[in-house]
Amino acid sequence: MGIIDVKKRYKCKVIDTQPPVLFSDLQKMKKGCIGISMSNNIFFGNYLKGLLKWSENNFENTLLVVGDYLGRINARIFQDCDEEKAIKRGLELGDLFLKHLESLDYNSSFFTVVRWSVFINDPDFIAEHDKLKYHFQHNEPFKTLIMSSCEDFIDNQIARGSSTSVSYKEAIKLSSEYILEEMAVFGLLAYRGYRVQAYPGTQLPILKALGNGLFPEVDSLLKHGIFVDLKIKK
Repeated sequence: MGIIDVKKRYKCKVIDTQPPVLFSDLQKMKKGCIGISMSNNIFFGNYLKGLLKWSENNFENTLLVVGDYLGRINARIFQDCDEEKAIKRGLELGDLFLKHLESLDYNSSFFTVVRWSVFINDPDFIAEHDKLKYHFQHNEPFKTLIMSSCEDFIDNQIARGSSTSVSYKEAIKLSSEYILEEMAVFGLLAYRGYRVQAYPGTQLPILKALGNGLFPEVDSLLKHGIFVDLKIKK
C-alpha cells in the first residue's frame, strides 16, 4: 500500500517514518502535509505527478505548503540578493510552482495550497519561532544537530557546483535561520492536525529527533509530528 504506480512511470515509496508508525495507521489520520521547497527541482518537474497521486490515494486532504517566502533566505545565500530582492525572487518561484501545479492533471479537491507568508504574523508561529530560537542559543546539543544539517546543506550545494554570495560562516548562519523558521511553521501545522508530514527526500534529523521525543526541554510543537521520507522514481 506504500507504493503507487502512476501511469507506469512514476512510483512513490515510503522509505522511513519517524517516529515509527505503520503505514495503515498513517492513512487513518486522513490528513497529510507536504512542504514545497523552492530549491528542490523535483517540485517543478513531472515527478510532482507521482507525489500528488500518492497523496490523493492515501489522504482525504493534503496541505501543500509553498515555501516561497522562506526561499528568500536561500536567495540571499546563493544569488547575491538583499532582503527585498530575495523576497521578490522567492515569491516569483512560488508563482512558477503554482503555474506548474495548475498545468498538471490532478484532482485538486484532495489538496489545499497555502503560501508561506500566511504564517509569518500568526501569533502561534511567532511564539514557536521565538522558543526555538531561544533553545538554539542556549541548548548546545540542540544547536549542534541543527548546525550539522546547515553545514551538510551548504557543503552539498558547493559540491554540486553552486557558489555562495556570502562568506561560508554567513551562509551557515542564514541556513540555520531557514531551518528554525521551517521548524516553527511545520510544528504549528503538526499541532493543528497536519501531523503526517511527507517529503520527497530525507527529512531533517532535528525533525525526526523532536518527533521521537528527544529534547523534551524544548517542548516544540514538532513533538506532534510524524515525519515521512519518500522516494519518487520512474
